[in-house]
Amino acid sequence: MFRHVKNALLFACVLGLTFPAAATTEVAREDTVIFDTDQPIEETQSYNVLAGNMNRQHGAHQLMWEPLFILNYEAGQIEPWLATDYASNDDATEWTINLNGAVEWSDGEVFNANDVLFTVNAVLENKTLLADDAVRLRSQVLSVEAKSPTQIVFQLKESNPRFILENFAVQFFSSFLIMPEHVWRGKDLQNFTFAEPIGTGPYTLTSTSKGGAVWDRNDEWWGAKSGFMELPEPKRVVYLHSANREERAARIAANEIDAAHDVSLADFTQMAAQNPQIIVWREESPYAWYSPCPWQLDFNTTRAPWDDKTVRSAVSLLIDRQEIVDLVFSGSTIASRTLFLEHGGMFAFVEALEAAGLAVPTRSQATSGLAMLESKGWQKGAGGYLQLDGRTLSGTLHVDASLEHAAAIAKVITGQLQAAGLQVDAKMVDDRASWKQALASGDFEMALTNLACGSVSEPWTSMQRYTNEGLEGRGETASGLNNISRWNTQASKDYAELVDQLGSMKLLDPSTIETMTKAYRLLVDEVPFTPLVQAPALLPYNTTYWVNWPQEYNNFNHPAFWWGSAHSILHTLQKAL
Repeated sequence: MFRHVKNALLFACVLGLTFPAAATTEVAREDTVIFDTDQPIEETQSYNVLAGNMNRQHGAHQLMWEPLFILNYEAGQIEPWLATDYASNDDATEWTINLNGAVEWSDGEVFNANDVLFTVNAVLENKTLLADDAVRLRSQVLSVEAKSPTQIVFQLKESNPRFILENFAVQFFSSFLIMPEHVWRGKDLQNFTFAEPIGTGPYTLTSTSKGGAVWDRNDEWWGAKSGFMELPEPKRVVYLHSANREERAARIAANEIDAAHDVSLADFTQMAAQNPQIIVWREESPYAWYSPCPWQLDFNTTRAPWDDKTVRSAVSLLIDRQEIVDLVFSGSTIASRTLFLEHGGMFAFVEALEAAGLAVPTRSQATSGLAMLESKGWQKGAGGYLQLDGRTLSGTLHVDASLEHAAAIAKVITGQLQAAGLQVDAKMVDDRASWKQALASGDFEMALTNLACGSVSEPWTSMQRYTNEGLEGRGETASGLNNISRWNTQASKDYAELVDQLGSMKLLDPSTIETMTKAYRLLVDEVPFTPLVQAPALLPYNTTYWVNWPQEYNNFNHPAFWWGSAHSILHTLQKAL
């Protein structure tokens, strides 16, 4: 459609956008990558990433700001970027980071330890800076010191072997980003808008308009000048806001965008039939990439009948996970085997648990599940429901209706349990804040959740969520959503001790799997939750203009192009021949 369109303003107008004059420099379509974004873009916005949760997804942290490190999801390894390496003392309370001495800001100023020192101290000294990354870092860091222009030393409040992973390596979506001291110094840090933002990345902001943003390559990028990495091939990167799946599906099918957010399997099938240049993560079913927050069913273990682990175990066996895969996702995902994400660096942990006999079944084991209930005295009575001492085995499933697929998953689960003789109904909660409040307060019986995510390269982060220990500043746990199952038995205490041991181990410690398995065995025995299915993200890429997108067979990293790790994608893209 746009193969021969050479003027950037022309193809912007065709797409329904009017970019400011600064964006009218002629750049060929075949030199331009166009990304979809599901976040609204305003003509003007604050780029103060420390003060709050600004929209950083239309290029700010994929192109302009660079992380110190990038976690390679597939390999489970932390790779250097602005920094070259890191090390800790024996108890992981002191961390040293060495910076790449060749880094420059896009205005030519040197990037060095003073920038890191300034940004970290800004967060430590200003509790009004409430961006998630800032809150997390402030909860962990006691002090920071520059030992040289390229060396920074952090003193932590307590031991944390995952300090680099959690703060500086794009573990999940983004990381703590360093700001230029020479621009920020002397500003009101809470209200500074950083309206003309700069970074160290290979692209600078050219213009924004309502619904679109244009970034142009900085050919003086430090990485190319120093030999760290060649310039990325795209000369221009454009972000366009798509209001819904239908709009993004139509755009990518028409070659108007090169990468899109999640689409349905039906939309992908249709667009692929229209345009054979469209690809996704997997070339065959289940096609999708799995996002880091799998679906699961949590029990409130303080509420009868869910306070009986036999009942919880029986429910886990009665659920047919493959039916959820087929009916809700049309086969575009897989049944979960464990609590964990089934991707890249987590495979070794998942497979170790399966080898130990700790995986949940894919298909319903109804005979075994009902036998367990009968052993506790539950028998089918009037209406086909299980009863004991005049009580019906019943409950309510708490569901966040604002989450896509949640209602459909709940319908399948309640149908399966009803068919087995449990009187289970879904309570749909339209307001996510109210749903979370119910989980935090314990005002629920069962809940369909995706909150036990976090483990993307090691098991501790997700397993910690089933202990009673708080994790101030670390995501959902700061809101009281740790151990929503209220699991509190001797086994849970033994579990917490093992998880503490796991948490003290260095990343890639070979004894991690043994300790993890011991702890996970207690989860399986007491069933405070049961895994359901992986959460699919079907992300279409268009190869008309650009190739070498991340795929399962070309897994240089994961495909989430709106994350701060997207630098690895931009530097890997190549022009289509």
